[in-house]
Amino acid sequence: MAATARVVVLMEPSEKSRLDKQAKSAGLSMGEFVRQRVLGRDEQHQEIAAILPVVRQSTHQANAALDRLLARRARLDAEAERREKSARAKAREEFADINFASLARALSVRP
Repeated sequence: MAATARVVVLMEPSEKSRLDKQAKSAGLSMGEFVRQRVLGRDEQHQEIAAILPVVRQSTHQANAALDRLLARRARLDAEAERREKSARAKAREEFADINFASLARALSVRP
């Protein structure tokens, strides 16, 4: 084993607890976690930092596309509702004078 030296860092108990949780979630000992963070050897962190702007941009673009799609869907739904109301009103108007009982008798259909 290579020669080692000790570094003592004083911190609040809450800070130590937070550091310990971070190290455990990274699957590292506290010493290795601190070494990686302090000495810049945290490769995973560096990789994530490198792609984060791309992820943020693509997320922004996806959200904007979804917003446009939802707005278009709302417009189309409103237009379909207007058309349906218009068609129903037109049908009521066209068939208002029809005597359906007479029509059924003429067609030999029971009303």
